[in-house]
Amino acid sequence: MKRTRRLPCALLTVLLSIPLGSCATNHLFHWSRGEASIYPQPSDKAKPYVVPAGTVIVLPVALAWDVATFPFQWIWGAHPYGDVLAPENLADPADR
Repeated sequence: MKRTRRLPCALLTVLLSIPLGSCATNHLFHWSRGEASIYPQPSDKAKPYVVPAGTVIVLPVALAWDVATFPFQWIWGAHPYGDVLAPENLADPADR
């Protein structure tokens, strides 16, 4: 009986966390659109393959990380709850 309750609770937690994406999820979405992110952009030749595959493969990991570290991200002011690691504060990859 307990096991049947865990799955709906876990799914509800994940579904509720999607619109409240935290640092890793937000950076992944910025990266997938080619915007400033903590993740480096792939080369133009690899981009058509790496970006879609990377987004799909890494999204569950990023969501799990954000759910597990949400309180710490909020307390320490990590993006999007503060300006720590905010994309607009990162150096432009073209400047490197």
